Amino acid sequence: MKVPGGSSIEVNYRVHKFSARGISHPASGRIRLYEVLLRIIEQLKTAGEMHRELLEMLESKNGGYIS
Repeated sequence: MKVPGGSSIEVNYRVHKFSARGISHPASGRIRLYEVLLRIIEQLKTAGEMHRELLEMLESKNGGYIS
């Protein structure tokens, strides 16, 4: 079994320790939520680009009009 990597940082004389996929940090829930939101945003951008490309293709086949 692999041992997860870790690191630490000192801020205002307090040491904060982090480990890969760790949940001990007080902000870990918000950090994970932020990561999920970033993935959703990327998926929405991709879907929007696909939708825009489809509309452009349909418009070009219908002489600029979508009916």
